[in-house]
Amino acid sequence: MGIVADDGITFGKGIEITSPAGGKIGKNSDDEYTVVKRNGEVADEIEISKVSTSGNKGGGSSGSSSNSYTVGGAPIKPIPRPGILPTAKTFDDVHSINHWAKANVDYVLEKGLMKGVSENMFDPEGNVTRAMLVTVLYRNEGEPAVNRSISFGDIDMGAYYANAVSWAKQNGIVVGITENEFAPDESITREQIAAIMYRYAIYKGMEAVTLEENLHFEDSDKISEYAVSAMNWAVGSGLMKGKSESALKPQDLATRAECAVILHRFVETNK
Repeated sequence: MGIVADDGITFGKGIEITSPAGGKIGKNSDDEYTVVKRNGEVADEIEISKVSTSGNKGGGSSGSSSNSYTVGGAPIKPIPRPGILPTAKTFDDVHSINHWAKANVDYVLEKGLMKGVSENMFDPEGNVTRAMLVTVLYRNEGEPAVNRSISFGDIDMGAYYANAVSWAKQNGIVVGITENEFAPDESITREQIAAIMYRYAIYKGMEAVTLEENLHFEDSDKISEYAVSAMNWAVGSGLMKGKSESALKPQDLATRAECAVILHRFVETNK
């Protein structure tokens, strides 16, 4: 994939590409560039809406091409369709040990919903914060524009999660642990994930009500009152399963691997 210059335009250094569809250009460790569209697909060709004038003569150019070019001296590498990013990214703690959630981790990575904690580690057994989960759902919606006013007093409006929490609050997806507190950095429990996913499903217009009793676990009485309907729906829809045949463990902290599994099931079931 590359850029074709109009006559009279010479590209120099400092080229900056902006996609009209809100896509992103990413560079990997080999200095190869890929263009990922807002819906998560990888483009092998993309219309260029703007090329910055920094270091260039004649201004900007637009168009699409399958030719090769470089950005900042690095090659742009085309990736063939279908438009899901291939699993080029591998993590020592997932792929090297063939982790049980490997396919789910690959899926959320390909969709751009989750990222590694470092260049070679995903930390599948690590915890997920409340802000992280809401940010993932916000990404899945394409990061829409939001009114950044919010009633939670513990939200740093300069933090990475500010827009996500604002969006989730305004759309009834989160309600906070108290009226004025969201606790963004608090690790999320399994029942809290169920409650948020339940409200997210309602937000998306999905059928999220079931009259069937699905909570046939020895520890079902440990589910907080606010989360009973959500857990019943999550189990009944196949979104969540017990930690064993007899234990749901609603108060357990959710791991990153478990979060990847839940997100994979949700997105695939509700395309």
